[in-house]
Amino acid sequence: DRWLAYASAGDLVATLLVWLVLFLVGFAFMLWPSSTDLGDAFRIAGSSLVTLGVAVPRGNVSTVVVYFAALTGLTVVALQIAYLPVLYAAYNRRETLVTMLEGLAGTPGWGPEVLVRSASVDNLDGLGTMYDRWMQWAADVSESHSAYPVLMYFRSPNARRSWVISLLSILDAAAMHLALCPVSVPAPARNLMRVGYLAFRQLAA
Repeated sequence: DRWLAYASAGDLVATLLVWLVLFLVGFAFMLWPSSTDLGDAFRIAGSSLVTLGVAVPRGNVSTVVVYFAALTGLTVVALQIAYLPVLYAAYNRRETLVTMLEGLAGTPGWGPEVLVRSASVDNLDGLGTMYDRWMQWAADVSESHSAYPVLMYFRSPNARRSWVISLLSILDAAAMHLALCPVSVPAPARNLMRVGYLAFRQLAA
């Protein structure tokens, strides 16, 4: 689990490196005809891509290619930097509710524990609000993790917590609540079951 925790960060770094290497190879082949050899083309492309400017191109066409390479390098790095806050915001929204669940369902989460602890403090009426919040959470996670699949590799800070197990425990609690108290169960429990199921199905697709 400790090694897998680095998979998400490694994927982001690897994505940036792959993009840069592919652009480097592409621009090097574009500069090859106007360079002394392929090594010189790679040197000019690399210098331009990282905007160092240590290598000088030959000819007007090469100069245009170099400008495009410099613009591409800046754009790729800027997009990657802008990508990180979006990922962190989605990750933070996901983990906030998972952390709150620890007090209700234990660690790792367990559906019956949610019902038992709520009943022990006479808070079964408050489960409706919790079901509603988790329904919104499931919809948000489904949307954000479908748009940014790398988020599925970001694990919780605590190795014993998991957003998948947390959602499963809430769905389990809602299902048991519907089975045991079909008349008095809060209405959001049924909505949560549907939205949570769709979230799992969409993320597994």
